[in-house]
Amino acid sequence: MALSLLGVFLSFVPQAQALQISNYPGFLNIRLGMSLTELVSMFFNFLLIIAGLAAFAMIVWGGINYLTSAGDPSRTGDAKDQIFKAILGLVVMFASWMILNTINPQLVELKEPDTPTAKPAESQTTPVIVGNCVAGTDYDVKLYPQKNYQPTETPLNCFNSGESIDKRASSAYVYSVGIQVATGAAIRIFDSNLFQGRNICFTRSYTDLNLCHRGGWMNIDVWPDNVRSVKIISANECQNPGTTLGENGTPSGPDAKCDGF
Repeated sequence: MALSLLGVFLSFVPQAQALQISNYPGFLNIRLGMSLTELVSMFFNFLLIIAGLAAFAMIVWGGINYLTSAGDPSRTGDAKDQIFKAILGLVVMFASWMILNTINPQLVELKEPDTPTAKPAESQTTPVIVGNCVAGTDYDVKLYPQKNYQPTETPLNCFNSGESIDKRASSAYVYSVGIQVATGAAIRIFDSNLFQGRNICFTRSYTDLNLCHRGGWMNIDVWPDNVRSVKIISANECQNPGTTLGENGTPSGPDAKCDGF
């Protein structure tokens, strides 16, 4: 019987949608776009109301039969039995509902099951290695493998303010330095790893490190093949631009400087 009622109830929903009836008064609040779960939940509550009304009607009818039994033991017994079964049905129905609601209210609430959603894949970004050049990126300082570089040429290393590398991975010679003066950046290059040994700093671009002497015998020791570590500093930190300094901070020779400084 209950399945038949459910079939009739569900078959009525498409008709209501076809007629574009968006709302019904009272407990049969059928709306367009309702899910099957919402319909079943509504039908469950509908059956509770019908069962309550039916039990009440049975109690009333049993009472009428009891009053009109005229002392007939058989009719009186049937009326009492009818009233007792109706009351028992009500007690069992509401007791079961209250027990489930006390244990977990969700047990008497029909909801759509939670569908696990796929976690969006995290974008994989290539880690940026200090000193490497990324196409289309502006940098404060660039080192080039050729003299008299042009901005369109491919640099060996690229840096922004505050960056440094204590050991250059590339063994290629550095012949020129490009600096964006407006950024206030400067560069200090060292002829040893770990920012040790002789060093020289620049606050502006310089196009030929062959013209920069490191000091030494006959002043033939020049910079291109000796850039081992690099620090990007501020222009204020470069006190003697174009002059090669020793580890003690003084010029490493009488002519240890770049031509043009």
